[in-house]
Amino acid sequence: MEALTSYRQLVAKVDAHWIRSAQLLGDRLHCGPGCCDCCRQHISVFPVEAVSIALAVEALPVDAAEDLRSRAARAPADGPCPLLNTDGRCALYPARPIICRTQGLPLLIATDGGNQVAACPLNPATGEPLPAAAVLDLDRLNRILAAVNRIFVRTVMPKAPERISIAAALEIRLP
Repeated sequence: MEALTSYRQLVAKVDAHWIRSAQLLGDRLHCGPGCCDCCRQHISVFPVEAVSIALAVEALPVDAAEDLRSRAARAPADGPCPLLNTDGRCALYPARPIICRTQGLPLLIATDGGNQVAACPLNPATGEPLPAAAVLDLDRLNRILAAVNRIFVRTVMPKAPERISIAAALEIRLP
């Protein structure tokens, strides 16, 4: 889907940042496939991300897609992410949304008191100084993602809600 080009380019940049950060941080970065501490909350995503997830579901074998959709239909809003398999892995890891791609990285976050670096407790940002190139500016990334989503919604889904739960994204049927 051509309308997802900008989103896919952003995903590629976030993934490249992850790889660079992993190289810079070495054993200070513990998150990766199978680490699911941050997946214990059912989140919502922008429509551009929801459609990307729906396309990934459509690409699955029919049984796997139906299993995910069934799981989504039963997923409580206050439960874990419906993409989380019983083995602690994401059922659609290659198509996971941006927020999932940033988990574990040291994140620069603007606060009332100024900027601060936050990180998963498994990847503490304390001790030896963090290489600046390993830190992701979360506010900047969120502004870019919001802009990509606005363009997508305007051109593809003008009546889309502002956010779509992961469960609802899994149930989207594309023509």
